[in-house]
Amino acid sequence: MSDPFDTSAPGSAANEPAHKPSRLLWWLHPKVALPLLLFAMILLSPLLYRANRIASVPDIGDPFDVEAFGTVDITPADNAMTHYVMAAKMLRKSPTSSSAEEQKAFEQGWTQTSESLRKWLEANQPALAEWRKGAELSRAVFVQPKDLRIDTPIESIQEVHQLTRLAWLQAERCLYEEDHVAAWGWLRATVRANRQLPQHGYLIQRLIGATTICVTEHGIARWAAHPGVRAELLRKALEDDCA
Repeated sequence: MSDPFDTSAPGSAANEPAHKPSRLLWWLHPKVALPLLLFAMILLSPLLYRANRIASVPDIGDPFDVEAFGTVDITPADNAMTHYVMAAKMLRKSPTSSSAEEQKAFEQGWTQTSESLRKWLEANQPALAEWRKGAELSRAVFVQPKDLRIDTPIESIQEVHQLTRLAWLQAERCLYEEDHVAAWGWLRATVRANRQLPQHGYLIQRLIGATTICVTEHGIARWAAHPGVRAELLRKALEDDCA
């Protein structure tokens, strides 16, 4: 009688390749799992200790009335953002101008503006007129603080930033045309808009306002150094309310 456990028997299943043990079973073996678990507990012990200490701190509540700061009491007629958002909807995007062309105009003034930039400025005169209405107001709220979220759309804010750069370009044109009072009016409006943009907002609004104010400061310095800008106009500019 043949031995069923005889591996030499022809046709026996023992002649087939033996299956390797499961890798999961190897990790679960006490000789492997216990040292790994001990090592993980040593690594996590500082975090577990910190979490335990934080959990023991009593909840003392908010340090101030959060709800009182969640809503800014302002009417649409007094809100500069009402005009800015409307102007952003009216904004006509430039089909040809590039950031390099804008940078050249920024550094060297109106005489170095390209034809495409001039056409773009002319096409956006209605949007700039609406934007200017907002710059003459003192307060601005883009979104009520209680409604701000990490995913709040900011497309309108970015377009307001573009309109502010267009207003600076408008000031450069007025300066080139020797209309120094009008040039200062547009520069003053850009300063006011840049200060309104971050009001009751979040970090991205402050960053956009900060980048635009750099352009405005450069334009103000060029305006102040222009031979046609007299001392009395400089004094008036210093006295103007730019806040």
